[in-house]
Amino acid sequence: MKEVNNTVAVYTFLPLFAMTALCVLMISCLDEIAVELPDNSTDRLVIDGVVERSPDLYRFLITVSRTQSFQESVFPLEEDVVITVLLNDRSIFNLVNGRPEIFTVEEFHQLYGTVTRSHFFNLKVETKDGLVFKSVDKSILDSPKGGSISFELVERQELNDLENLISRNYIKLKVNTPVVNESGDRLAMIWDASGVYAFVEGDCTTDLYGSARRCYVTENVNGTIPRVLLGSQVSGDVISGFEVEEITASPQFGFGYYLTLVRRAVDGEAGLYWNEVRKNQEREGTIFDTPPGAIRTNIHQEQGAPAEVLGYFYTAAVDTLRQLGTREVGGSIKLPCAANPSAAGCCNCLELPGSSYEKPRYWK
Repeated sequence: MKEVNNTVAVYTFLPLFAMTALCVLMISCLDEIAVELPDNSTDRLVIDGVVERSPDLYRFLITVSRTQSFQESVFPLEEDVVITVLLNDRSIFNLVNGRPEIFTVEEFHQLYGTVTRSHFFNLKVETKDGLVFKSVDKSILDSPKGGSISFELVERQELNDLENLISRNYIKLKVNTPVVNESGDRLAMIWDASGVYAFVEGDCTTDLYGSARRCYVTENVNGTIPRVLLGSQVSGDVISGFEVEEITASPQFGFGYYLTLVRRAVDGEAGLYWNEVRKNQEREGTIFDTPPGAIRTNIHQEQGAPAEVLGYFYTAAVDTLRQLGTREVGGSIKLPCAANPSAAGCCNCLELPGSSYEKPRYWK
């Protein structure tokens, strides 16, 4: 019996020994691979600035921060910089770091004169260490005239949580717009999408007149990632069916859904910059890619010891497009509280984030 146990022990040990030897041999054949990670030993100054003009308002915003490229950590420098806005290379006022300054168009023109296409804005940033940075000159190009929004319902086959194949509807939010303004400038456009939908409570609560209360709920559609349309990539002067966003065909369309698109008309260089920012936010690339602010930065240093700077300054003409989406747009979906009367908001619509009894002035 003892001999049998010893024999079993020997035959058990031999495969283990062979496996260990094989692993050692394989490891010894591997070459050492050196991976050079981005240098994060020094932080860099980041300057982001914008001048926006809508039909009613001017808006100025400049943000100065420091970042380390690998950690992607940002530290505000609110007390360490002096920010100056310049018009035709003449200082007109200072800004607080990261805080927007807003004027009516009439007020701004009374203070600083009428701004035409021949006028240009730029910015200057001075640090406590005596470094001075300045942007390139940027004019505000006029928005194109016209534009409209359309909805397209699409159906897809998808697997649910139980691995069953189901049909699910989505709504593509599309825009039709010129890409050339009346001055002949071929533009790029940055789109921000938001929506307001009507929500009517269920049967659990009614007002004194026997009808359910109605709220209007505001929601952000495209999050923090703006959609960019590059006019330089459009063959004609008008583009039709440019997809801005896609959303689920949900009960929000039951009582009406008002889509709002904010259109920022910028020059081609700014469009390329923001398109790279969008790709970066969607993680189309690797940690070894250069940040967009370093690729297309238009901030340069004028005084002080040499220092690396990232960021971008641009101008934009801002206007708004709106379109009401009806229940039919969503494929005649069920009303919000019909399928589930106990769902959030069905007894008190003010429980929904972004909800209000106040009807938007543009709602028809």
